[in-house]
Amino acid sequence: MNVDDRSRPLSVAVFGASVTQLVTGPRPDGELHLTYPAVLARQEVDGRRFDVSNDSRIYGLINDFAGIWSVPLSQTRPDVVVLQFGLGEAFPRVVPRALIMHLLGVERHSSRVRDAYWRRAKSALMTIHRMERRVDPHLPVNWSRTPVPRFESELNALCTRIREQVGSRLVLMTAYPATAPTPFLNPTLLRRVDLINAAILRVAAAQNATVFPLDDIVAAQGPDALPDGLHMSVDVHRIVGEQLAECLARVALRQAA
Repeated sequence: MNVDDRSRPLSVAVFGASVTQLVTGPRPDGELHLTYPAVLARQEVDGRRFDVSNDSRIYGLINDFAGIWSVPLSQTRPDVVVLQFGLGEAFPRVVPRALIMHLLGVERHSSRVRDAYWRRAKSALMTIHRMERRVDPHLPVNWSRTPVPRFESELNALCTRIREQVGSRLVLMTAYPATAPTPFLNPTLLRRVDLINAAILRVAAAQNATVFPLDDIVAAQGPDALPDGLHMSVDVHRIVGEQLAECLARVALRQAA
């Protein structure tokens, strides 16, 4: 099918972690609090519309993708796959991830007793994160949830798999650094993000993938871009969605050429 056929939307699959799913900070009354994939789905660029699926996961990591998470791609075969990874992989690896996932309560059920438990669990999670921040500066740079060499290897293998088995065009987003008030913030974390972005650029060059400079876009929005230090505000999601639409329209033109 001709990817430049504008009578049909460009199909786009977005994979990443909670930064693609959560909106933080002030939320204007009367406005939808859209994430950037939702903003993208509402864009039209030179007659080009977008059919977007957001297949991201809370605390999703690049090394999770090789399993069942990526199976839908073989069925839907989107024109473009957008991969946003890097920040979560840079978090310190001090406490077992299974414990963190439990305390997050991703699959929790609600009742009076359970709700009281989950409130305590959230407090415990914040205490753990503060402890991790104190310990992390004394750990090696590669002592993270996904060490940089493994991140690069996993991302490269994933891109190869998508390109050869699905045929989708690839867009790799750079990772933006965390800011205050996140409890993870320390120089070691920021150094990991720099190394991860260098790895993303290397993989993009090797795989002929398009780089979307998310770190530069977030930085340009100033100190209010990440209200909780990790997740983007309503306005930043809107800006990212609009700029991603422009990027993908150019990707479609190049692929059709």
